Amino acid sequence: MSATATVIGQACKTKKNTGDVALISATVIGQACKTKKNTGDVALISGTEGTAFKLFAINLEGCLLKCGATAGCTGISHNPNTARCEVWIVPILGTEVAVGFTCSSIHPIETYSVATSETCEDWGLAGIYDKDECVKAIDATPYSMSSGPHEGGSGVVDGCSVRSYLGALSLIPAFLNPSGTCVDDCLCSESQPCICKAIIVKDVYSVIKSGVCEDSMGLTSIYDNDECTKALKDKDYWPLVWGPYGGFPDTVDGCSIRFGNNAFRNDKGQCKVSTAVRTASAQSSSPVSAKVLAVNLAAHLVELSGSKPTLTATTGLGSEPSCTPGEACSTAEGPGACAPGSEAEGPGECLAGATFEDVPDIPTNEVAQVMSWIKAQVTNVKNPFCWKDSYGRGVGTIPGRVADCPSTYTNNGATCGRGADSISAGSLVADCPSGYTNMGLTCYRGPSTYSKGCTTIFKKFSCSSGYTDNGCFCGRGASSLGPSSMVCPSGYFRSSITARCHKNCPSGYTNTGETCFRGVSTLGMGSMTCKTGEERILARCFPKGGSCFGNEEEDAGLCYTRCRTGFYGVGPVCWSSCDVNQVNCAAACAKTSADCGFAVADQIIAPLVVAANAFTLGIAKAGSTAVEGTTNAVRVGNKFVVSSTKAGRFFLRAVNFLQSVQPGGLKNGATIVRRIIHARTGKAYKVALLTSKVGSETYQAVQNYRRAYAEDFAAQTSVEINNMLDSYFVPATALFLKEAWSDVQMKEMAAANGWQITDTALAAASIVDITGILGVVSAYAKPICGPVVAPPCRGAGALSFCLDG
Repeated sequence: MSATATVIGQACKTKKNTGDVALISATVIGQACKTKKNTGDVALISGTEGTAFKLFAINLEGCLLKCGATAGCTGISHNPNTARCEVWIVPILGTEVAVGFTCSSIHPIETYSVATSETCEDWGLAGIYDKDECVKAIDATPYSMSSGPHEGGSGVVDGCSVRSYLGALSLIPAFLNPSGTCVDDCLCSESQPCICKAIIVKDVYSVIKSGVCEDSMGLTSIYDNDECTKALKDKDYWPLVWGPYGGFPDTVDGCSIRFGNNAFRNDKGQCKVSTAVRTASAQSSSPVSAKVLAVNLAAHLVELSGSKPTLTATTGLGSEPSCTPGEACSTAEGPGACAPGSEAEGPGECLAGATFEDVPDIPTNEVAQVMSWIKAQVTNVKNPFCWKDSYGRGVGTIPGRVADCPSTYTNNGATCGRGADSISAGSLVADCPSGYTNMGLTCYRGPSTYSKGCTTIFKKFSCSSGYTDNGCFCGRGASSLGPSSMVCPSGYFRSSITARCHKNCPSGYTNTGETCFRGVSTLGMGSMTCKTGEERILARCFPKGGSCFGNEEEDAGLCYTRCRTGFYGVGPVCWSSCDVNQVNCAAACAKTSADCGFAVADQIIAPLVVAANAFTLGIAKAGSTAVEGTTNAVRVGNKFVVSSTKAGRFFLRAVNFLQSVQPGGLKNGATIVRRIIHARTGKAYKVALLTSKVGSETYQAVQNYRRAYAEDFAAQTSVEINNMLDSYFVPATALFLKEAWSDVQMKEMAAANGWQITDTALAAASIVDITGILGVVSAYAKPICGPVVAPPCRGAGALSFCLDG
């Protein structure tokens, strides 16, 4: 089926220079582009490669770039399923239905289409229900109507259509049925073509919280004040308490929002790189409204690995810059602006002695979700006991089922009963022979006479049958017939008492005059039956050789749904089975019989897990006090502890450095080059130059511990937990989450052992908001027995950066 269409009064957009990204004026989804062989032709053709379009095998963004780089490009036709890209070089004058394709034109395209099967909506089009638009749409097609459009035809398709007899194109009637009018033959056809409207994609708005609008495929910044207001209202940033206003050098170009209700609208180029950390980028506190054009516009993306990234200077981990709009920040780019002890290697690159790290763009609440998940899994693995998992399986039922009684009977336990019943059955007057009237118990016919010619010598005049000749008159006396002369219609019988017609009652019912009555009936157990494969015992049916049906099992005289594999049932509850290497202790499973006693003490779990963490780090008491004064041992009470593992030694070293940081002595120290990466792809898109509030030696010690812990993560937690992280997240994100967990472990072990590490020092040396994370990570709880489960990557509240699969 081919389709045509027209856009009326739509302004065109064009390319300023060859090589620019194509600006699209209109897009039709679900249709491929078409043209005409000659100007003035009615018929549309698909076009051929080389003549109408150039063919490429690339994605949509690349296809748009090809259009932008092709002289004379008029638009594209693209199918993402096959990566087919047609860059058109002749005018796009219409479309045709093509599943998976999108036709996008620089100029207005015809958007009224003809459907000759199914409905407009089945072809991805829209029906037309406005009379004026129906007339205009028919004029845009090859058809010429003789009358109409007429309304209200039950045998005419809904919407705008024409009747084309034998393929006629002119002098044909047009119809316009309101939706729901058609009741028969309601599909488009060759003789009843539907006139449809192709769906044009409208401008929509989007919000981005990193980069700039043009960094995202299909987005363009908004520079018009009215459109900015419209976009912010569309995205629920409403009502505004301020703005939108422009002219701020420390605010992103285009339309943006801060604090949820302060609106900004900078002209292009008003944001100055040297006066703001944002440097024309959006931060989480300043999301940018972006307009999505009728079709996604391609944008040139510069990978960070392709060239040295521009560094943005700031102070403190994750803090705002301490500078006034219009003035240079205290750590601005350029020689002489580096942190103490660093040397400028170029504009903005204070990298001498710096610490490099990759941090995914993951919100704190989602980091906390993963940390809570790891904690639950680690508790399950390292705790010497666990609570059995359980779930309800419903209330038990009596074995067997009630036996079947004959039709219309109900099983009442020991009998099958059927109650009394009456059916209305009105009587009728019986029919008498022709000429007779029903008088109740008789059929009566009155006397009758009529005159005739008198008998003469030449002719004798006779009377009709049943009449007596009385000379010049014929006479018939009155007559009565008994009930036996009466008859009743089919389905009725004549009563010998009332001489009326009474209705024949259904089997089992007795006619009582004006009703059919059935009395009470009771049958014994002998009338009861069971289905094939069942046996009857008294008034119940049981499966042969058993008591419960299907997926049920008997327990304590009742039938329950069978438990899942790995569970066993006790009454209405299913309990998980202990592992073969565990001891069963009532509602819990333990590694040894001695461990069973711990299952009732909530407060014992956290110390047990912390102790297990210390064990996997290889931490133990030192043999003597000779280790005092080294950075690889930590005092606990009057004893020192050391470690036999690499991760453990780095851990103790980091603890020593952090204990030396005094709350009042925090100062700028370590220079950190932090690459911000996309959590789901692992690709870096921004680099920041940070100055930590702990010294470089302390920060480096914590980072060394963090990396060693992550490298040994399987041993520190479990192989299953490690493998789960590696399979659900890209390597860079999985590494970050493992290192974040090491920060959580340091905080918990420091608190458990009384190590004097200030929260501010640990927060300054952490790669995550450790205080915020620990505030929402769930506390240790009694673990439920079971295997390691997947991270929260599916369903409601799922993480946004999980891999597919």
